Amino acid sequence: LPVVVYPFALAALAVLAVQFHRSKSAAAAREGHALLAISAVGLLMLLQAWPRADVTHILFGMQPAFILLAYGSFCCWRVLKRIPGPRWMVNAASVIVTLAPEAALTWNGYQRTDWEYLNYNVALRSDRARGVFAGEQDARRIDSVTRYIIDHTAPDEPIFVVPWAAGFYFLADRPNPTRTDFMLFEDPESYPCVLSKLDEHPPTYVIYGYTWDVDGRHFRDYARPLDEYIRTRYAVEAGVDGYEVWKRIDGAVRTPNAWPGACQPRRPRLRDFVPTGGTP
Repeated sequence: LPVVVYPFALAALAVLAVQFHRSKSAAAAREGHALLAISAVGLLMLLQAWPRADVTHILFGMQPAFILLAYGSFCCWRVLKRIPGPRWMVNAASVIVTLAPEAALTWNGYQRTDWEYLNYNVALRSDRARGVFAGEQDARRIDSVTRYIIDHTAPDEPIFVVPWAAGFYFLADRPNPTRTDFMLFEDPESYPCVLSKLDEHPPTYVIYGYTWDVDGRHFRDYARPLDEYIRTRYAVEAGVDGYEVWKRIDGAVRTPNAWPGACQPRRPRLRDFVPTGGTP
């Protein structure tokens, strides 16, 4: 939808600008101002979701796109109603042409729907997840891992979750010994701080969520120092369909002074504001 409506909106803005320049039409000015505001807001919101699909910005950014679709349909109707001929034929053609994009969009959306959210009908059993529903497989995974953490750790005992199933901190009510709650993208400058905190307050258990390896990106590849730290100090104790629970090995070496000053605030750099390698 955005690929269709935003180029049309830009073309319509150009037409309205020409009309205003030629006739100083107040109507064209008002229409152009509204169209510019809607287009700018929609484009800026959708750009927040590039290059990855950030659902919040997509949902808010799609609303202006639907408004622009209605505006495009209105423009078609406005042109068609001026065609000479029998009014019933002109009106019928106007209705068909105006509603055709909405019908095509609805049909295309229906074909893409897999009813996934209708399958979110299994309630999570954790006390802190009352009223939350998930698919059967996800609910089983979440409940099993949460129950394992609660049964094998004390309330104030930290756990560490990688790469980004951070909901377990809340569901199990266990602290995170680091400042980092998820690690979907490569960030080498943050690893020394994470490692120093893990060594300072070593968690007994690490939850390794292979089910969260997305887009072919694997935690073991882009966060190799953290992965190696886990593999050399922890061993797999349990597994739950996409998750592994690793327990710290007795006598695992601690080197708390290996990363001095690792958690100092980073100075802003130009590359922090420039997308590189698909990472915003």
